[in-house]
Amino acid sequence: MIDIISKISKNELKLVDGSLNKVNTFCLKKFEEKNCQNFYSDLLAQNEEGIFTCPYGFSCIKKGDNVYNCLLIKEYYNLRKIKPKKEKNQKVFTLDEINSLIELNEEIESNILECEFEMKNTNDFLHDITKANSLIVTKIDSINKQNLSNKEKSKVESINHLSDFITKRIDLYRYINNPELIKSGRFRERDAYKLWDIYRFIFNELASKNKLQITMQKFDLDEQEISSSKTTFYAKDSVTILPFLLIDNAVKYSKEQSEINIKFYQNNNMLKRIEIVSEPSYKIEDAANQLFERGYRSKNNTSKSSGSGLGLHIVKLICEHNNIDINICVKNVVSQLFSVVMDFKQIDCKNIIPKE
Repeated sequence: MIDIISKISKNELKLVDGSLNKVNTFCLKKFEEKNCQNFYSDLLAQNEEGIFTCPYGFSCIKKGDNVYNCLLIKEYYNLRKIKPKKEKNQKVFTLDEINSLIELNEEIESNILECEFEMKNTNDFLHDITKANSLIVTKIDSINKQNLSNKEKSKVESINHLSDFITKRIDLYRYINNPELIKSGRFRERDAYKLWDIYRFIFNELASKNKLQITMQKFDLDEQEISSSKTTFYAKDSVTILPFLLIDNAVKYSKEQSEINIKFYQNNNMLKRIEIVSEPSYKIEDAANQLFERGYRSKNNTSKSSGSGLGLHIVKLICEHNNIDINICVKNVVSQLFSVVMDFKQIDCKNIIPKE
């Protein structure tokens, strides 16, 4: 809880420092003594609101369930009646200023409580969605064990991909609210092309509405296109949301009837680089580092999407914790091309968990 002005709450008889009005160190020493305890207990117990004077001469304002204390109010301030010395960080306020600070403090407190309530409801909702989604996955696994035709298998696989889409959307919400989760888990062996192909499949339906095409290609380091080679890399669990975020970002902000091209570069089956190239629907003039800032939206953005400016910020954080260098490149050729380039660095393989 952020408090602007020092106070004591009815819920817990303890001194709370404010950011603008601090508790005098004399009060900290005397607060546990009977004189102070009795004064504040009696004051909090009564219904009467107003301005009171503590046993040592400080002004206190009783409002609702709170006592705003350790105050030096200009209209009531009398140096002779205050036993402790005025400290450097203590300010003298007018009564109007104090009332404005109290009003602001209570507004902040109310907003925080409302946010906490909404957060709890959202987390409860996500918990239920996650539980329901896990039941869908269980049902899919059960159906897959049956003797299915190729057409039926394809339908079941589509449902499985959509279930994974829901999972990644929930993961994104959790990463936004608690970025520390990005660091969790251990490095595992993964196949980049296979991972990205899942989201290429999911987003193709969305992309087709804007006549967009999502293509994927594998290359060796000499830029020769290859087909069968693996694209192995090592990363923590948070990396699995990168394809979701970057393809989603490209679909949202690409020009209609254009192509989103995802290129994988590898050497001896080890992934070295991924490049996502798209043609933006508006002219990008922002510096690359700005686009990674939390909440930043491009100043020329005229797209229909109502993005929050969090996607690329989360992408940057995930890359930082998975040994991946990420950069943005904007090229002006026949038309403007927007490229997100990720370079995968060598890591110590001692603690790698083999691919399951």
